[in-house]
Amino acid sequence: MPPGDLTTPTETLSHNVATVRWRVTSLSYGPEEYQVLYGTTETNLSMESDTVSSGNNITRTNFDLSVELTDLDVATKYYFRVKANNTVGITLSTGLSFNTTDLRESHGWGGGDYSNLATLWGQSKCPD
Repeated sequence: MPPGDLTTPTETLSHNVATVRWRVTSLSYGPEEYQVLYGTTETNLSMESDTVSSGNNITRTNFDLSVELTDLDVATKYYFRVKANNTVGITLSTGLSFNTTDLRESHGWGGGDYSNLATLWGQSKCPD
């Protein structure tokens, strides 16, 4: 039998970082390891997060785990699934997606005047 079901993962994000959190309702057959598989298309989740472990307490229930995805592209839609793995098998969560924000929006620069970018980036002029 594969690892226990995962509830729907959720994420918080910025322009190039997403923290994916999920709840593990129960462990099936001992410690489980989890990874987030992600990519920019639903059919090619070729990137993998670091692995996190449930620990050795197999009576543990309803606990939260998370991983941080870094170096994401700005203003990009990402698709992801959480993979759970134990000695019996592998389970994948439902596929979900999130959008990283535009760098200007994530810093509250949503208007059309970007003259402050040069100051914030420590440059004498705005980059091209």
